[in-house]
Amino acid sequence: MRGFVNYFKIANMSKILQQLFTWIRRRLRAVQLRLWKKPLRLHRRLKQLKFKLPFKFIKMN
Repeated sequence: MRGFVNYFKIANMSKILQQLFTWIRRRLRAVQLRLWKKPLRLHRRLKQLKFKLPFKFIKMN
């Protein structure tokens, strides 16, 4: 998307692009959570990534 904006020289779109990228990241995280289906799988993955406990307040929805 940044390449498209730079190619056509559309100015002052950095805030709009930042909001769009934020929304895309959030949607991808939601899809990943849906694929894990169970909180136990999420907790296991967070432990693999070296996140600190406790995870009891993380919800899947």
